Amino acid sequence: MNCILMAILSLILYDVQSLKAPKEKVAQMVHEIDSNTTPITKLCFLCLGGTASTAECMVRGIQDDNVSCAEGYCVGTSLNCTVCPAGTFSDGVNRLGVSECTNCSEGYYSLLNRSTSCTDCEVRFYCPYSRNPVEISCPIGWFCNLTQMSVPFPCPKGTYCPKIEMKNPMICPAGRFCLGGSEPPIPCPENTRCPPGTSFPINCPSLFISDKMSAECSPTIAFWVIAAISIISIFIFFWLAIFQNFQYGYDRARRNQIK
Repeated sequence: MNCILMAILSLILYDVQSLKAPKEKVAQMVHEIDSNTTPITKLCFLCLGGTASTAECMVRGIQDDNVSCAEGYCVGTSLNCTVCPAGTFSDGVNRLGVSECTNCSEGYYSLLNRSTSCTDCEVRFYCPYSRNPVEISCPIGWFCNLTQMSVPFPCPKGTYCPKIEMKNPMICPAGRFCLGGSEPPIPCPENTRCPPGTSFPINCPSLFISDKMSAECSPTIAFWVIAAISIISIFIFFWLAIFQNFQYGYDRARRNQIK
């Protein structure tokens, strides 16, 4: 009589729990026969995807006390499943303990408990661990332009990343140079030039100068004087060459007339 009451009580407890649990949860009735052939009712419970049993579970395919539970079932007198924690997931019904919840790989995360899969880490974020409960914002000085990133990219020289969650680095503006990372653009000093994307100031060549924060160098007065002298010299050279040629022709014609 007591055994029957225990079985009825177990079923009642299971019915109450099933009101809170998803309808898909399955309970399998099995019977254990002891040495006195007294029937003792036990339940084998199936933990769904996203959950794992906290009850004492049997090793798959092994019988214990004449009770054999199918893969994914736990021996117990009440439904006793717990969710896989954030950062892990369970995509099957054969999880026999929380330790069998699968950790999310690097580049993935699971924000919620009872996840059945992991989510790709989004652009502007990275997931560096093998059990990420959340995405991590790309820090200042770094950028994240891909999904599933486990390590952000550092901003290279000639660019800068002044804020978090940057998808791409910003090109260093004209008149400034950038050392990369989180360093802000630095004004170019005098007599140097910094076109867009400069990582280090470029010295102006001879006879050229520049003001502070210049993208290009400008010629000096000496440059223009030398240029003018060069042009005049070339003009004189060609003029003399033409004159000498003309003089030679004139002299030759005159000699022919004399003859």
